Amino acid sequence: MLAIETENLSRAFEEGFDLDAASAGEAMRIMAMLCGLGGKRRRATESALNQVSLSVKRGEAVCIAGPSGSGKTTLLRILSGALPPTSGRVTLRGDVAHLLSAGANLDSQCSVLENIERDARLRGISGNAKARFRDEVLAFSGLEPKFHEIDVQRLSTGMRLRLSLALALKSGADILIIDDVLAVGDIAFQRQCAHAMAAFKSSGGTIVMVASDQDLVDNVADRVLQMSGGVLVNMTLTSARASGQRYSYHWDISQQLIEDEVVAMQDISASLIQEAEEELFDIAMRLSPVRGIIPVRPSVDVFSGRTLLFRTLYPHFHLLDAECELSVRLPLSLLPAGSYRLSLKASTVDEGFPRALTSDRAILLEVTASENAHSELDTGLLTPRLDWAVSEAAARP
Repeated sequence: MLAIETENLSRAFEEGFDLDAASAGEAMRIMAMLCGLGGKRRRATESALNQVSLSVKRGEAVCIAGPSGSGKTTLLRILSGALPPTSGRVTLRGDVAHLLSAGANLDSQCSVLENIERDARLRGISGNAKARFRDEVLAFSGLEPKFHEIDVQRLSTGMRLRLSLALALKSGADILIIDDVLAVGDIAFQRQCAHAMAAFKSSGGTIVMVASDQDLVDNVADRVLQMSGGVLVNMTLTSARASGQRYSYHWDISQQLIEDEVVAMQDISASLIQEAEEELFDIAMRLSPVRGIIPVRPSVDVFSGRTLLFRTLYPHFHLLDAECELSVRLPLSLLPAGSYRLSLKASTVDEGFPRALTSDRAILLEVTASENAHSELDTGLLTPRLDWAVSEAAARP
């Protein structure tokens, strides 16, 4: 069962300030005049996430990786509920505990014991369960009794981290969301956390984390999702899964999406997902009729070099009377190690004559595998029967 699902998740931020606002004050207006800004509104919109779709199963741990500014923290903040998305959908099945920075779940004006009491009250823990929760948190944090009555703001960063993680891991939540906070802990505590997170996952808990500790990633995470520029571009199965397979993709966007006088291909998208122990490549194209009601049949051609390996077709012509999205999930087990080019096409019939609209925006897919990995692809041209889906086109930011 899936614990986390996101669909076309996007987040845009507006940067800048309004120099005409009353709150700017006389000093800001004078500064604007000196700088030659003319008192005009200067504002820019930057996209931190762009059409991110992912799914995480119950009992699975996923690590989000990528350079600074790639969207990792924005994604975690949206999943934790700390930040709303600009567009898209998030589904979380279960109680969520999150730690986005050391001490973020603590009240700095309260003591250690008061913070534990507060967290228990927020989670509805009472009676003997509350006493057990307090003892487990204190034991995991390793804080000596002399610190129990001290305000959290007087504790060291390491101590606050220990208490924060102890509260998150012992909360009884179903989903744990952690940003890269373990880097400030000592090696012994990092190992303690790795064991606790592995036990949490084994008990059916779900983890989404950003982590710079490679040992933690290898021993806890099942998958690593690489982000770049606000999109998911790469999925790696870690040694915890021991499959040895690695998939990555990027876009060849040398030309723009095109249209003819019958149908327009407005957008195409792709994402790497996992479902029922199988890695899938989700591909979607957004089509709209230029005039009237048009029968359309989408397809995806998979090339290795100049050789067409196989084609997957929508099972029949779809009557396109409004903008919609047609998608298909390609099992990556079909592909052995190699480089592939995926070309998307929409075939139509206009006044009895067949037509084909092919996107020049192809997907370049790389598959590498260890010696024990295998593929189900036979030689020769194949037309695998895959399940296509039709839905109303999702709004774009």
